[in-house]
Amino acid sequence: MQEINVEEIMQEIREEIKEKGMEKQKLEFADVNLADDFFELPQKYDGDMMQKELLHLNGLWDTSLAEQQSTNAVKKAIKKVLGRAVGVIVRPHVAEQVTFNASVVNSINMLQCLAKENEDLKTEVAVLKEQMQQLSEAVRQEH
Repeated sequence: MQEINVEEIMQEIREEIKEKGMEKQKLEFADVNLADDFFELPQKYDGDMMQKELLHLNGLWDTSLAEQQSTNAVKKAIKKVLGRAVGVIVRPHVAEQVTFNASVVNSINMLQCLAKENEDLKTEVAVLKEQMQQLSEAVRQEH
């Protein structure tokens, strides 16, 4: 597991705020574009990357709340009470999120199948073009 250096991250944020001249403005979370800062969109389809990401997604989509186990009886009782109190509010939302996640991951899995079919068809088209060119050359040589 990668260790996270919070102080280093905070220093980078402070520097970026200063560079953008925003240190005197009140910032809201809505002002932060996570896609620009944290995600680099690929420029070309990469089957290996897609496979890696799909394996990752297929292992993470179920975000159901799991019971927190503890060997300490007091901690166990507190977690149980808090879990029930919070669970009443959170569980329906988590269930909806899990359903959404499953649907998205299944859709992406189907897109991967489509991408694979597309790659196979590209290969087949290239072979057929080569065969057509060979046949065309053979016909020209006969005449």
